[in-house]
Amino acid sequence: MSSAQAQFFGICRYEFSMQLRRPSLWIFFGLLATYGYFVMGGGPSLFATTQQELATHSLIYTVVDSVASGELLLPLCVGCLLADRLVRDRRVKVDELFNTMRAPVQRRLWGKYVGSLAATLVPLLIVFSFFQGHILVASHNVLVIPLFIGAFLLVALPGILFVTAFSLACPMVMPLPLYQFLFAGYWLWGNLFLKQQVLPTLSRTILTPSGALIANGFFGVNTDLLGITPPLAAVASMIVLVSIAALVMLLLGRWLKWQQWH
Repeated sequence: MSSAQAQFFGICRYEFSMQLRRPSLWIFFGLLATYGYFVMGGGPSLFATTQQELATHSLIYTVVDSVASGELLLPLCVGCLLADRLVRDRRVKVDELFNTMRAPVQRRLWGKYVGSLAATLVPLLIVFSFFQGHILVASHNVLVIPLFIGAFLLVALPGILFVTAFSLACPMVMPLPLYQFLFAGYWLWGNLFLKQQVLPTLSRTILTPSGALIANGFFGVNTDLLGITPPLAAVASMIVLVSIAALVMLLLGRWLKWQQWH
């Protein structure tokens, strides 16, 4: 392993450990999982509802529908919990220590991105696994596991990468509480108003990070709300979300480097 790779993975491990030990990470996801189970999922009736969906839809549809439903709220946790990562470094003067490292700014930034995101995905995946477990038990089919992995990578991950990039970058140019307030409002406006009957929204465009358009285009989920999305539009949504995330991280790295020398 080269020194550059060793530096990168060392930063990833450090950020992963720091983020995973935050009590707020587990409290936030725990509260949202409780809300999802009792309010969105129907509480104890969730298993019966899952059985009914399996009786009328395919296994892959049921798995993707569960992932898409979780994506309506869980990325809200991701964005809010990652928003203070760079701000905290500056507040406690850790960024000055990091600037003395021989690792380039972009490498440190990507290490923080990957490490802190990986840690945040741990409770998120636990929440997803709880709901997918209902499908596994109801269907008696272990294919639920690989189908869930595929659905998560296709439907959920592009939007999470998108949200993470903006949550690291935006608090560097605006107060953290303001960003968290605006992000929560944006998430509700741009992802939950699927019918577009209240006000114009991004929820039916390729820019929606909730993955609703991707799930609809590939698997026909939520056709009653979104109609029929061409698969090419779903592919375009994935590409656009990931590309914008990479661009934001590149610009953030340039901004941090400029600040370092001024």
